[in-house]
Amino acid sequence: MKYLILLLLFFSLQYKGQLPYIDPIGLGVRYLENNATDDYEKATKKSRDELLKIEAINEVENAARTTISKKDLINFSKYSKVCNPYFNPIKKSKCRKKLAYIKAANSILEDAFIAGEG
Repeated sequence: MKYLILLLLFFSLQYKGQLPYIDPIGLGVRYLENNATDDYEKATKKSRDELLKIEAINEVENAARTTISKKDLINFSKYSKVCNPYFNPIKKSKCRKKLAYIKAANSILEDAFIAGEG
């Protein structure tokens, strides 16, 4: 009868929450998680340090970069008569196409250079 009362008290009064909790599988999982988080912290610190080095290099490159203004750009109006010496209309049209191609390529390069400036 005494054991029955003790069992009744044990299960009814929630004494089982005070018993030591033994979880060997969870202990292994927590150990692996701890190692993984340590590895992640090391990798993040390393990548952060590398990014700071790269940022310093970028700042030096930006400081050394030359600037461009509109007066430095090529004025193609000077070259408008470059195709006039050709008498053959086929050669003249090829020359005009080449000049138009050079103008377009130059404008793309100018836009990229100005956009990359800052």
